[in-house]
Amino acid sequence: MTDLENAIYYSLTQEIGVVKYITEEKFSVLKSYLSVLKDHFPGSPHVIGFLSELHKWVSAKTDNITGEEFVHAMDDLKGSEIYLPKMHEWVGCKGSEPRYRGYPCSLWTLFHTLTIQAENMFEDARGYMKKRGTNVLFTIRDYVKHFFTCEECSQNFAKMAENLEDEVSTAREAALWLWNAHNRVNGRLAGDVTEDPKYPKVQFPTKEMCGKCRIEEDESGNIQWDKALVLRYLQHFYGKDNIINSQVPQVKEALSIDQIAGLENSSMGLKFTLCPVSTLLPVLLYVIMYFLDP
Repeated sequence: MTDLENAIYYSLTQEIGVVKYITEEKFSVLKSYLSVLKDHFPGSPHVIGFLSELHKWVSAKTDNITGEEFVHAMDDLKGSEIYLPKMHEWVGCKGSEPRYRGYPCSLWTLFHTLTIQAENMFEDARGYMKKRGTNVLFTIRDYVKHFFTCEECSQNFAKMAENLEDEVSTAREAALWLWNAHNRVNGRLAGDVTEDPKYPKVQFPTKEMCGKCRIEEDESGNIQWDKALVLRYLQHFYGKDNIINSQVPQVKEALSIDQIAGLENSSMGLKFTLCPVSTLLPVLLYVIMYFLDP
């Protein structure tokens, strides 16, 4: 949970909060992003309460606020019962060096978590409600376009998503689209200077995590996936029950604003790890999927 809360805090303060003027389309995207967070982030009541109040504050404004006003509002709204924890050291997204992983890793994790929560919510919906399940992915696309501070990453993501409305019509398709897009990014950035040598970019899930998710793989590394089984794996991996509320050791202090601003944000990295015990999850989930598979 620490990495997910870090991702939200960083995105609100160091991406949205640094925009000089949030107007028109950016303002609309901000409202949608906060709406998605309050509705689909599987956080504790004090975090959801804070996000809900922040959404109310933004919704009551006209289409013209500054990033500075937004950050001040965050400070004014927090209290003893509703608050968003400040940045702490990365847990599952901690790289072998400070310049690796961190925020990009946590943002991918947040995005996957949100699409899976939406898939769970709208899985059996019909008609208009079924279509609503795609809103999370469309909001993610718009957030990356307007607020993500890695310009090259934003442009690459936009190219992948240029026909998104034609490719996705349900929350299930949205969750799988994001999974596939992330694997495409992993394939492109494998061996790149931004790759953490201790956490190489791989096609997820790996054979060790879910061997049955891969129907066939040729010598060139092209994989034919069992998407139904992949979705079940994603539901387990990013499901609410699998997000462990690990406590940050008391000796660790919240990071200062200067430390936050200095975090590396050069690429949308990967490594789907949510907590220290997640090194055991691939084995456990593989066993689960083996017995669930008919």
